[in-house]
Amino acid sequence: MLDVAAALLAVAVIQGACLLAAAALRRDVRLVLIAVTFLTPLLVSLWLPVDQGRVAYAAAAVVGLPALLIADHRAGATVRATLGPVARTPFAPFAVLYAAAASFGLVYGMARGNDVVQVVGQTWTAALFLVGFCWFAPRLRELATPRFWVWFALAVAVLSLPGLADLAISLAQNPDVFDRVLAKTDFYAFVCLLLAVGLVAPRKPALGWALAGFFAVVTLVTFTRSYWLGAAVGCMVLAVAAVHVRPKLPSGRTAALGASVLAILVAAVAVSPIGGFAVDRVTQTHRGSGDTSVDLRGLELNAAVRQVRETPFAGIGSGGEFWSAHATSSSATAYGRVNFVHNAYVYFPLKFGVLGLAAVVALLVGLAQCGWAALRPGSAATLADRTWVAVFGAVLAASVTAPNLVDPLYSLFCGAVAGVAGLAVARPAPAGAPARVGTPARVEGEPAWA
Repeated sequence: MLDVAAALLAVAVIQGACLLAAAALRRDVRLVLIAVTFLTPLLVSLWLPVDQGRVAYAAAAVVGLPALLIADHRAGATVRATLGPVARTPFAPFAVLYAAAASFGLVYGMARGNDVVQVVGQTWTAALFLVGFCWFAPRLRELATPRFWVWFALAVAVLSLPGLADLAISLAQNPDVFDRVLAKTDFYAFVCLLLAVGLVAPRKPALGWALAGFFAVVTLVTFTRSYWLGAAVGCMVLAVAAVHVRPKLPSGRTAALGASVLAILVAAVAVSPIGGFAVDRVTQTHRGSGDTSVDLRGLELNAAVRQVRETPFAGIGSGGEFWSAHATSSSATAYGRVNFVHNAYVYFPLKFGVLGLAAVVALLVGLAQCGWAALRPGSAATLADRTWVAVFGAVLAASVTAPNLVDPLYSLFCGAVAGVAGLAVARPAPAGAPARVGTPARVEGEPAWA
């Protein structure tokens, strides 16, 4: 618990320093507060195990959200100006249904006698998503510039270095023993890969493609197939977006240099142990292939679907458990009661019954509407707008077996991405409505990341 307290204290000090800087310099540091809140899982993962990291992140969010509320108040932002735009996005029905399902899951879970810690934790996860969607997304849409995302990606890159260093040492000492970067940087790596390609590269090609190459390597060496799938889906959406938008192409010299670096990178991976490990991970994607994680998740999915059929209307409530095979360590398995399923789309009807199923349907309908609005011929969406659609589509693709959508470490970021993607393609505000999201009544200063 001392480690958790230290993590919380460190984040509280950073948040407090941001507020003091805002008061002293009269600058808007809301983006700094948002970035620190997003990056807290990476900060605490450097010295805390996963379970303690989740506790520390929850506590840090409790500290960080009031800090952002104070900064919002100083900037003159209003609730109406914040919620009005996100209410017109394609994902607003999903947010409403998720809120209703989580509220029902909380009450029903307590009534069923489910574990209180798990009930509160899974309700908190839903609350974080909704905060990201309703609050963080309008702020990011209003304030965040490409420079902010460059700094965000650089911060993720720096926090990724310890894991990469450990992997390099491990492979150098035991090149035939499988190892991977398995930290909280995994999720942000493939997200930053897409942001580098869609937001940074069109403006600063050298920096953008350098960041993309770095995060492609990090995504690869996580050996997390869900994130590989997410990155592939996101890149395909970006490719379609590029065909429609037709951004300015790099010069011949820049293109040749980029192609050379890519060729060297691919060759280095191919001849290293990483290449062989990657091939093994790709080929072992079906049950019975020898990969324990694939077999266990298949059994878990079957057990969860069976439970959904047994309790189709009300589900099992937040914190509810069902019987399934699960891993007790990296090499041992057992059969017993579990309260989580790695498929985010099964998670909703499993926990919340009919309300959860309705939420999933609303999510998929919203994604279809968002994708059509962004990628249809003649769409007015910019490449930056379409990048956010690609990022959220990638997150949803990865959530088939790596449910970041309902993971307390990432649900806040997922909610924010859903909101930003929706705002990028939302229908215009009614006549007479504010032209900008959350335009302050009084200006305290320029954004610190502008």
